[in-house]
Amino acid sequence: MNYFIYARKSTEDDGRQVQSIPDQIKTAKKIAESKGLQVIEVIQESKSASSPGRPEFNNMLRRITEGVAQGIICWKLDRLARNPVDGGNVTWMLQQGTIQHILTNDGDFFPNSNILPLYLQFGMANQFSLDLSVNTKRGMKFRCNNGWLPGVAPLGYLNNKNDDGTPPIIADEERFRLVRKMWEMMLTDAYSLKGICQLANEKWGFTTRARRKRQSGPIGISTLYGIFTNPFYYGEFDWDGETYQGKHKPMITRSEFDHVQKILRRKGKPRPQKKKFAYTGLIKCGECGYMITAQENTKFIKATKQIRKYTYYSCTRKSRTMRCTQKSTNQDKLEEQIRSFLKTVQISEIHIDWIIKYLHEFNEYDVDDRDKIREGLQKRLDQQTKQLDSLIRLKIRGDEYLTDDEFKTQKEQLTKEKLSTLNKLGSLNQRQDNWIESAEKSVNFLRNIIECFNSGSTDDKRTILSTLGTNLVLVDGILSIEAKGEYLPIQKGIKQTQDLTTRLKPTKGVLNKPKTLPNESLRLIWLPGLDSNQ
Repeated sequence: MNYFIYARKSTEDDGRQVQSIPDQIKTAKKIAESKGLQVIEVIQESKSASSPGRPEFNNMLRRITEGVAQGIICWKLDRLARNPVDGGNVTWMLQQGTIQHILTNDGDFFPNSNILPLYLQFGMANQFSLDLSVNTKRGMKFRCNNGWLPGVAPLGYLNNKNDDGTPPIIADEERFRLVRKMWEMMLTDAYSLKGICQLANEKWGFTTRARRKRQSGPIGISTLYGIFTNPFYYGEFDWDGETYQGKHKPMITRSEFDHVQKILRRKGKPRPQKKKFAYTGLIKCGECGYMITAQENTKFIKATKQIRKYTYYSCTRKSRTMRCTQKSTNQDKLEEQIRSFLKTVQISEIHIDWIIKYLHEFNEYDVDDRDKIREGLQKRLDQQTKQLDSLIRLKIRGDEYLTDDEFKTQKEQLTKEKLSTLNKLGSLNQRQDNWIESAEKSVNFLRNIIECFNSGSTDDKRTILSTLGTNLVLVDGILSIEAKGEYLPIQKGIKQTQDLTTRLKPTKGVLNKPKTLPNESLRLIWLPGLDSNQ
């Protein structure tokens, strides 16, 4: 069997990664060598896994589908996916046997393995990304409310990272005066944008600020245009559709800004935001294969003298080779069909206690494995501590056979190994503490999914549909939706449980109504990989 080694880190997490790509590759190679596995290629990329679209990852799955390799070795499962789309693809490929083996530093996964641990680990990785996004947005909102622009400060200002009580955004001593001079030239209405650019670059030697992915260089017309239309320079800034009063030092006055807008033949108002639609970019036309778009229509109701808005979804009709005949579909009709799909993955109240009961039962079986692993790690930690203590005693006694360089090298190696063991123990304890809580959270999410959808915002509805559904196709007003890979077992389990409930339901007039389902039947539905004889 051939294997790919896959290593990844997020570009936005430079300097904060738990383990860098070289360390991930080194760990994966050690695992492969210890088990005698055939690695044909090492694949690495620096890209976030919180959303789909990683080119190297997608190419790896395609090559596995083509039979180039059959297994994947990686440091942890969250290196493969932190979003439900990629996690679902990997889970489904493993269930189908396309991927025959996934090997991580924490364990093995095979096509016949129990699906719950894999599903829960991907779910926890996805939840981590969602929580991180929520916390980041909350932090940015807090910063805005305090009067400070999140992100990179505009040209002429600098982000101040000093934690000494000074403002988070300060004037750039090198460029503030020159950018102010550009405003003054524009206010005279005697200079064009091109003329100001040429003067700044050729006469003043003006250069933009260097960034992580962009070198410093001469200022361009588009950059200058962005400066002259940015309200930040008179003391306000826009963020997430709202306007805030900044606490930074203004470069110009509001009246000067408005005067420049007139010169640029622009009104001093922000441009209208594009209308957000819940399902654009998610649904394909079943006739021509192109994406479905949306538009909002307004209608005046004479009887009530009110204006009502209607949202319709229709094909973009971008095909040049065929004429698409599909008509538009009302959003209300679409959402009614989405609710019907959500009902197939919604866990009813009568099944909640049963499912949580068997999740706890699975946890009891998992406890023995965790205890054995913990015992082995603790023995390794004790041994590493003794070795380190012995090394230090030798140094203190002045052993003539132990040079300073040898002592330093051995100490660094033992310290690194001890730290690795401590991290594994910590991860094991976190796994024990969190996985049942995460599982119950997922179950409760599916229990309330219809209510969340009905009361949710446009973004909430989009997130729910994109998280649970895939292959959305609209034909003749009928929307077909498939459950994503990781939710297929749940969808199947719900149907089987409902069928079992129907068969056990007493006929009319029978007083002794069953309150529970047979234990063995539920075990087979929700824990198919668990040996009931254990």
